[in-house]
Parts: sequence; structure tokens; C-alpha cells
Amino acid sequence: MSITHKIAEWQRAGLLSAEAAAAILQHEERQSRPYLLYAAGGLGALTIVLGVVAIIASNWQDIPGGVKLAIDLLLASGVAAAIVLAERRGGAWLRELLISIYYGFVLASIGLISQVYHLGGATWQALLAWSALTFVLVTRGRSAGLASAWIIGLHTTYYLGLEALVDGLGPGREGEALGVGLVSLPPLLCLIVAASASVARWRPLYSRAFARFGWSGALLLASAASFVLYDPPPAAPPRLLLLGAGVAAALTGVLVVRASKLVPGRPAAITPTRVLLLLILVLGYGPLLLASEEQRLLAALCFIALWAAAAWVGYAAHNVRVLNIATAVIGVRLITVYFEVFGSLLDTGLGLITGGLFTVGLTYLWARKRRDFAAHLAEEPKQ
Repeated sequence: MSITHKIAEWQRAGLLSAEAAAAILQHEERQSRPYLLYAAGGLGALTIVLGVVAIIASNWQDIPGGVKLAIDLLLASGVAAAIVLAERRGGAWLRELLISIYYGFVLASIGLISQVYHLGGATWQALLAWSALTFVLVTRGRSAGLASAWIIGLHTTYYLGLEALVDGLGPGREGEALGVGLVSLPPLLCLIVAASASVARWRPLYSRAFARFGWSGALLLASAASFVLYDPPPAAPPRLLLLGAGVAAALTGVLVVRASKLVPGRPAAITPTRVLLLLILVLGYGPLLLASEEQRLLAALCFIALWAAAAWVGYAAHNVRVLNIATAVIGVRLITVYFEVFGSLLDTGLGLITGGLFTVGLTYLWARKRRDFAAHLAEEPKQ
């Protein structure tokens, strides 16, 4: 029986907490992740798929529609049976590989059915059907890779559907405002999933994957929103933008209440996490709602404040990687601020020398502080 099954049994018996189970799985992943098996298995599966595609494609026009669907059903049944067999025998890597294949195969089958019966419809509708049909299947997986593929599929479905919704409203600022207002919801929804105790208990790797996508997406979108202050919209924001901001505020409120679930086992990081969540909301929508004239310095300060809060979370949670990324982003932003403010001096040798000294000094300061933080957190800094 695989370690994943044993950990699940221990959790059901109340012998392990969700945090301990996640830590054990993370340790086992580092020690014995079967990279070679995944690579060889993936290459073999891809070769088989390409061979089947080549055979079918070379005779595509001569194959009746009913035969195409029968072959599709036969292949789907074979992969499904293989998934059940791998589950029973405890082959974790093989089960994850087969589920991934079936996940993609369902989308291909939808395309085949549409081609055979000459069905119309938009791409987002096919993706929505795909996401709905594979929901139960993908929740049977346990690997971070499968979780990441699923999250990417869900994001693609959402954004294509949002694009269709915006296009349906016709040209004008209202449709554009709706799209801008709703574009930041998927990262927040990912964080909602990551904050679920049930997901953390039964699918700890899924929980971490949703957390990574949620934090990354939320920080990137909030960072991008700060640049609106360089070129603010010409008039008052349309009301549909307020709708998106309201939904985002409601989701953020839930996350603020459940902040402890986002940093399990790190009570010192709860307050910084709440501050970061509020900054993501305020800085993500504030420039869109309130900006009326160019504010370059304010844009830079908003950006730096956002990533300073992210660095604070990394420091409080003893996550050196997050701390390093956040401080590096702040350093790069400070350099760009310098070039924005003193750009006119760069035409002279004095300006170039000053800019070089500033960059070197900032880099040295960052490297030194990074080591100090790592030492304080009892972590060895990466070279």
C-alpha cells in the first residue's frame, strides 16, 4: 500500500492532523519522487497517443462516424478500466498518469462528437462541459501536477467564458468594466479552496497547488492594477466594475476570516496574511475605481507596499522562498523607480555612474539582508 493511502488511513483514525500529513507527504515527495517513472511513462503514453492519432488521421475521411465514436468509446473504457486497476493495486504514479490521460481524452472526445454530428457552439461551452464531466475524475487524483493541469483548465474555461460574456454586451465601457472587474476572481477562488480544511485533509497536494496559483495570480493582478495610475481611465468607473469589486470584497472577507487555514501551523503569519489579502483587494481595485490623474510615485509605492506585505508573510511563515522572491521584486521595482525619476540624467556619464552605483548598492543590500533573514529563520540561504 502506498504512503498516500497509509497517511489517509491515519488521518481517518485521528492519528495525524492535516498539517502533519501535508508535511509528511512533502518530505516523501522530496526524498522519493519517481521522476524517471513519470518521465518514461509519460513518454510512452504520448507515443501511444501519437501512434493512434497517426493511424486514425491517415484514414480519417474513410472512417464512418459511428466507427469513430465506437473506437473513442472503446479507448475511453480501456483507460477507465486501467485507472480502476491501478487504484486497486496501489500504483500511485500510474494512476495519476492514467487520470491525466483520461482528463485530456475527454476533451478530445467532445471535439470528436462535435465533428461527427456537426455541432455548433463556442469554445468556452465545450470547455465548460469538459470541466463538468471531469470534475469527479480529477478529484480522485492526488498529485500536484494533475492539480496544476486541472487549475489551468478551469482558468482557461473561466476566462474564455468571461470573454464571451463581455463580447455579448457589445462595444463600450460597460462590457470592458465587467471583464476587468471579474478577471481577478479565479485567484481568490483558488485561495478559498486552499483555505478548506477538507481539501487540506484529503488532498494536501491539491491544497498547496491551489494556494500557489491563488497567491501568484492575486499578486500579479494587483501588481498590474497599480500601473493604472500611470494612465488612469478618463471618466468615472462604470457600475459593472463595482459589481466585480463587490464580489471580490466578499471573497476577501471569507479569506480574512479563514486566514489561519492559509498558513497552517504558523500563528505569527495570520496577521500578515490578512494584511496582504486586504492590500490585494484595495490595490487591485482602488486604482481602477479612484484614479483620476497620473500618479507615478503613488503607483510605485502601492506596488512596493503590496510586495512588502508578501515578504512579511514569507518571513512570518518561515518561507524563505517567498521572502526571497518578494524582496527581489521590490528591488527590481526600486531600480525602475530610479530610472523613471532620474531618466533624464542617464544621457550623461554622471547619470550612468549614479545609476550603476545605485543598482550595485541595492543588490548588495538585498543579498546581505536575504542572508540575515535566512539565518534568523534557521534556513540555509540559496547561493
